[in-house]
Amino acid sequence: MDLKEAQQLLEKYYNGDTSLQEEAQLRTFFGEGGIPEVMPEEQMLFGYYAAASKEQPAKRLNDLLEKSIADKRIVPFSANYLSRAAAAIVACIFILAGFWIVNTGSTKRQPDQKSLIAYVQARKSLMTLSMALNKGGDKVKRISKLNEIQEHISKQK
Repeated sequence: MDLKEAQQLLEKYYNGDTSLQEEAQLRTFFGEGGIPEVMPEEQMLFGYYAAASKEQPAKRLNDLLEKSIADKRIVPFSANYLSRAAAAIVACIFILAGFWIVNTGSTKRQPDQKSLIAYVQARKSLMTLSMALNKGGDKVKRISKLNEIQEHISKQK
């Protein structure tokens, strides 16, 4: 196959119009290695296909397991693994205990007598202040009503 034929087949390949035999021709053409550097991308693409076709499929899992058992490379549990697992369990227990203590309210303290008295006095003084500030509210309402009436009259003129 010459370069011109390969370019025509590549155009058909990229359009999805090639047959299996034509794709095999492209793979053999690019797999031979005597291709000019005009098409490096295609060379890499079909080189990948050639390399992938040479790979042997992996052995079955059972075969690998039997081989590793025969080689005695399987270690049931190491002390490092068990110590990490124990540390993770202890950490989870501490975290859960902390959440339980916070949410059950067993650590909430009851207010003492002095703080209750201070709270009541502060509330009483704030209510007195609020009542004093609210006394002028009626006068403000009357003034705003008077302003509205004056605006209405001035608009009618």
